Amino acid sequence: MEKQLTSEELQQVKSLQEQTQQVTMQLGALEIKKIQLKNQVTSLQQQEEQIAKLLSDKYGIGTLDIDTGKISIVEN
Repeated sequence: MEKQLTSEELQQVKSLQEQTQQVTMQLGALEIKKIQLKNQVTSLQQQEEQIAKLLSDKYGIGTLDIDTGKISIVEN
């Protein structure tokens, strides 16, 4: 035995399915963006480590005051 939904009921179901699909796609896009941002953070951290090594090689090991640009060298 078959019964027929009204056109309004069918439209409600279709609309909910479409909305669910759109939200799912947005979540996927957000996850991709999250991965891209994590990769960007990793890249920036690597660049910072490279600069820190270059500065340590040039000035010696110490603590940098980022506001003044002065390095307090650690004595061995």
